[in-house]
Amino acid sequence: MKLIRFALGDTRPGFGIVIGDRAVSFGILQHRSGITQPSLSDGEAYRAGLPDSERAARELLAWGEAHLEKSL
Repeated sequence: MKLIRFALGDTRPGFGIVIGDRAVSFGILQHRSGITQPSLSDGEAYRAGLPDSERAARELLAWGEAHLEKSL
C-alpha cells in the first residue's frame, strides 16, 4: 500500500493512495464507496488513528482495486 500526499495548483494538499498507475484521493474513494473514515482526511489524522486508519485505508484500497474502472 502506497500512501501519497499531492496538490493541484494552490489547492490544499490531498491525501490518498496509489491504485495501479493512478493517484486517488481518499475523499473521492470515500464518496464513491460510501465508506466514511475521518482518520483518512490527511496524514496527521491517519497517524493519529493508527492502527484503525490503516485498516480503513486497506479497505478503501480493496474497494478501489475492485471498482476503479467503473467508478473513477
